[in-house]
Amino acid sequence: MRKLLQLQDDNNKAILFDLELSDVQFNGGGETFSAHLNILRSLSPAFYSLCDGMPDPLSISFPTEFVSDPKIFEEVLHFVYTDQLNKSYDNCKSKSKDKDRGKEACEASLVALLKASNYLGVITLKLTVEAKLCALIGPSNCAILIDVAERLTAPMLLD
Repeated sequence: MRKLLQLQDDNNKAILFDLELSDVQFNGGGETFSAHLNILRSLSPAFYSLCDGMPDPLSISFPTEFVSDPKIFEEVLHFVYTDQLNKSYDNCKSKSKDKDRGKEACEASLVALLKASNYLGVITLKLTVEAKLCALIGPSNCAILIDVAERLTAPMLLD
């Protein structure tokens, strides 16, 4: 019973992220995101700790060192609700002629997502991101990803 909600269409997504229906707001990367406290609490000890004992209405800001890009925090919430990464991470290739730049941008986003998932304690997201990063390891980024793996305790990247 891991998946509490499955977002099948845009109407469900709109309901889940609706300001009036949500009971907590997070400030991540300079934007405000609405969410559902009990869903987040059930999936992450860090979310539970962040929200415990807070007054209503809840409004929580994350340090920019952990969540600096609003797209990353939006991706964390997307994963929490759907148990899936955005489809843009499936291929990690640029649509432009410069495929290396697309791979580098994807890699940078995944590293930021790994950092956020580590900070927020969303273990299934962390493992999913680690697996995606493993598929990107090559001679040009090996040292960087080993450093990331050691700093963020990502053992899959070290194997």
